Amino acid sequence: MKIRRKELRQHVNKIITLPTLPHVIGKLAGVLENPMVSAEEVNTVISSDQVLTAKVLRLVNSAFYGFPGQISSVTHAIVILGFTTIRSVALSASVFDVFSLNGGSIQFDRRKFWQHAVGTAVISKAIAHYKGYPEEEDAFVAGLLHDIGKIIIDQCLHDLFMKIIKEVYDNDILFIEAEEKFMDCNHQHLGKWLSENWKLPVRLREAIAHHHNPERAREGYQLACFVHLADILCRAKKIGCARDTQIPKISHKAWHWLGLQEPELLELFELIDLEIDKAQIFFDIINKKSKTYCQSKAS
Repeated sequence: MKIRRKELRQHVNKIITLPTLPHVIGKLAGVLENPMVSAEEVNTVISSDQVLTAKVLRLVNSAFYGFPGQISSVTHAIVILGFTTIRSVALSASVFDVFSLNGGSIQFDRRKFWQHAVGTAVISKAIAHYKGYPEEEDAFVAGLLHDIGKIIIDQCLHDLFMKIIKEVYDNDILFIEAEEKFMDCNHQHLGKWLSENWKLPVRLREAIAHHHNPERAREGYQLACFVHLADILCRAKKIGCARDTQIPKISHKAWHWLGLQEPELLELFELIDLEIDKAQIFFDIINKKSKTYCQSKAS
């Protein structure tokens, strides 16, 4: 008998994360909704968490953001990079701490999982840039979080996760195909529910919820297309591990909408290789130890 959505959603709602994510990131999202917000106000929110501030400054001073060693403060970073990028950096700096990088099992290497997530994020952003999408950082965040539902299953429903993994290995199928044999939903739904709890914008929630079937997305259709193709390219380039060996089929509608011809693809691949090299800072963060924060809320 399959596990019902209602039961799975209850597990998602019980997840407690580091105070940084629900408090600082939530507060940051709130202040950024105000079109009149100042750089100093955003700085005040981020600077209330010293660990987050250090991580943000480390990331924005990397080659990935184009200003290595040139940004001296969060306010300086905001002025140079803008509010959207700072939100993306702060979320990226926090999310690795939310779920354990050292948990799981031999069958599920957390570091390789996050390497795939970062690879997908970088490629998604590169595609968005290539297509002239105005909010490239949204493409990065959507790519980073696209598979986070898998972590939820592993960390909070580990026995179920191991059944799914066994099904993947025994039948050489995609993870999403295996999980739908045991649940009446999949990791896309769990990722969407968590992103709702984190109060992420609707377009990001939809991209996470439909990265395997972007044609179902509405407000987040473009982002879903970017992440869909990025996930496939990341698998093809063998960056990290999505926990199965199959490569999903490309959505014909998404492929047609993206409109990439062979010369453009070759140019895009060169851009992707360059961006992956610059994203080493994220892989360095992944390789640092972290703690587990999946517990039940006190009743």
